[in-house]
Amino acid sequence: MLKPVDHQPQGQPLGPRPAGEAAAVGPSGARFEGQVQATRTRVAQASLTGLLAEIDEQGRRLEAHPVAGEVARYRDLVGRFLREAVDQFSHTDRQMDHRNRVFTLVKEVDRQLAELTEAALAAQGKPLGLLGKLEQIRGLLVDLLV
Repeated sequence: MLKPVDHQPQGQPLGPRPAGEAAAVGPSGARFEGQVQATRTRVAQASLTGLLAEIDEQGRRLEAHPVAGEVARYRDLVGRFLREAVDQFSHTDRQMDHRNRVFTLVKEVDRQLAELTEAALAAQGKPLGLLGKLEQIRGLLVDLLV
């Protein structure tokens, strides 16, 4: 009589893995994970670059018409940019000193936005001060992209 042959490697249980037991990640899994991360980073960078273009356009509108509605729209766009930048940062594996730099930049952007709001509402006749604030904020946002 013939015996059935078990092709399962010795030490490996037959059937599905128990819940909670992870499969070992081989070299192809690591490459795939790296490709997913690289794609996620490219998409996030494209999104942030697009938002930066919107912020620049809104900055030009704000410079031409320094009124509360334009300031609010500008602040909203900068807030979206910051949320996306911080979200992207939290999904990537970066060193601690870079993390501190990101959060320091976010605090500085918040401070500059507060000053911009004051400058726009208090000194509508001084467009150079407003332009300087817009440029400072843009520079900080560009630093977050690097």
